Amino acid sequence: MIESISKTETGKAWLRNFEVNDRATARTLLDSLRLINLDEVSESIHELLEQLAVERSGKRKAVAVYAEREFQEKRIFKTQQVKGAKNHDRERAVGKKGLPPVKPIRGGVRVGSEGIVSALIAQSVKKHSGILINTPGPDRFRSKRSPISTIAIVTDFIGSGSRLTKMLDKFWNVRTVRSWHSTGLIDFVVIAATATQDGAAAVSSHVSRPDVRFSHTIPTMSSSKFEEHHFGWDSLLDKFAEQDPSDDYVWGFLNSAALVLFSYGIPNNAPSILWKDTKQLKPLYVGNAPSELRTLFWSGTKSEQVDRAASERGHKLDAIADVKERIILLVLQELRGRFSKKKVQELSERLSLPRADIMEALNVAFLRDLIDGNGRLTDKGYSELKAQNINRQRKIVVPTNDDPYYPMTLRASKGSSSTHRSKGRS
Repeated sequence: MIESISKTETGKAWLRNFEVNDRATARTLLDSLRLINLDEVSESIHELLEQLAVERSGKRKAVAVYAEREFQEKRIFKTQQVKGAKNHDRERAVGKKGLPPVKPIRGGVRVGSEGIVSALIAQSVKKHSGILINTPGPDRFRSKRSPISTIAIVTDFIGSGSRLTKMLDKFWNVRTVRSWHSTGLIDFVVIAATATQDGAAAVSSHVSRPDVRFSHTIPTMSSSKFEEHHFGWDSLLDKFAEQDPSDDYVWGFLNSAALVLFSYGIPNNAPSILWKDTKQLKPLYVGNAPSELRTLFWSGTKSEQVDRAASERGHKLDAIADVKERIILLVLQELRGRFSKKKVQELSERLSLPRADIMEALNVAFLRDLIDGNGRLTDKGYSELKAQNINRQRKIVVPTNDDPYYPMTLRASKGSSSTHRSKGRS
């Protein structure tokens, strides 16, 4: 069974983009990518919308749900001037309908991840009819029977947070929406299947103060778990930046450097060497991932996910122990410093486990006095690890190709950079 993407024919073909001396570095980058399949995205969005629907169910607690997307207009709703209480003109958002349907990309038949998210929203709205409202216009917010109290924006991925922030801006540019928010009539929630820590933080800092919820934390090139690779990866991308100074996406959109592949595409937040298609540089794949990668995108059972996380972090766990017990032990081994909301994201990113699993493990550990209220290990917590013969000092292992590369033929060096590629770049 193939366990890493660099061992597949797709991965080997991509590695041929690089000079021999750079392939080992490129291989570690390739095998450090977080692979997310459509089922994980679907499950995450459905669960988070379900949670929101349960929280907001009841009178006057309807939720307006919108798929994250780009559009040209400055404001999300149409407005008109109306007479106020003292006969003064004032601006009022009007309309029964919200955003128009998602259109195919460049006139084709694909609608991108927005289409996927829109379909998932439609399924959740159908299940929670009357609570979740699909892309309503402002007139629906004023319903006397069931007014809307929450605006939820849904996406599959928050990379830099730029696009989501712009969409929040388009809501915020509507004076009526600002008025509703300032008087406490509405709040904002952002739901994402996946997010980088920086992207989630950027969205959280928006003036509308959205409640950002996501399931999977996506690592970036600067994540602490990859510390030993930072220099090599940056040096590798520096070469491509020098060869093509016009490429603003060498480290991904707005330098977000997200290390993620989706089974239905590669986001532009990932380094451009993964998705850029030029005469000299071929992408890992375009659109849906090749069928030979399908098994790698399957995240496995929860037990297999935990075993993989333990292996990558250099921990040894009792294989016959309950899976939830093993997650608790993993979290106890990785805990450092005081507890914070950011700590949950860090643990989720480091262990490649959903945030919900991390939160559950922390809650159970606290109830069992394994950690204190600040998230620090108690004497009982240390005793628990000692009883399992677990050492907190461990060797971190980045999954990669075990087979070293040996060139089949020798050839003269072309210098420190791949000059044959630079000739074709503008």
